[in-house]
Amino acid sequence: MSGKVKPCPTCSRLIQKNGGCVHMTCRAPAGCGHEFNWDCLCPWGTHGGRPCTRAPAEEDARKTQISAERLWHYQDQFVRQREAQAWAMRCVDKSKALLDSCIQSSATARNLGFLPCVAGEVVKGRRILKWTHAFAYLMDARSPECDLFNLHQVRLLEILDMLSDLTENTDWEMFFQAESSSSQEDLLQKRSEALSLCYVLQEAFGALDTWMSGLGAKVT
Repeated sequence: MSGKVKPCPTCSRLIQKNGGCVHMTCRAPAGCGHEFNWDCLCPWGTHGGRPCTRAPAEEDARKTQISAERLWHYQDQFVRQREAQAWAMRCVDKSKALLDSCIQSSATARNLGFLPCVAGEVVKGRRILKWTHAFAYLMDARSPECDLFNLHQVRLLEILDMLSDLTENTDWEMFFQAESSSSQEDLLQKRSEALSLCYVLQEAFGALDTWMSGLGAKVT
């Protein structure tokens, strides 16, 4: 990653190299227009168009490595939540198919009606959490706001993981195979846990939305 992405020496905007030429320009509108040599990070005019084999200054090289590692971290977190979102979407489809295949008048069917909605909340939560990593990448990693934002992310991740574990790893078909009073009590307990976690999840998103509104952003 560090060999393909480097920060602009002037504005620190990350630039990805996708060709063989070492003449780089931090392009507008997001960039500052600075031209530099990809290899040594010196201003392009320094070389008069000639190649350069000088290594970047130690401080610039370390800055490049840290920026690349930070980018990789948030990319990895983004991809992980995207995959978790896809898995939750499959859980929604599976829960709907399970309800469609059962006798709708049964006690189990009535008590399981919550499942597609809860799984849908996981899909929504994963989608929002996925994009919080892109937002976090744009923040100043040394700022108090970034630390607070990380606390919100951790809280959301904890709740989503608990809700995902409940919806994805419970054998819901088992409750159709044994509709005894004890199995229905177990099912009602599962439903109560799921709905409680959904409530806590909504509160956590509300807290994040309120906090982000102070930064001029919004959770959607």
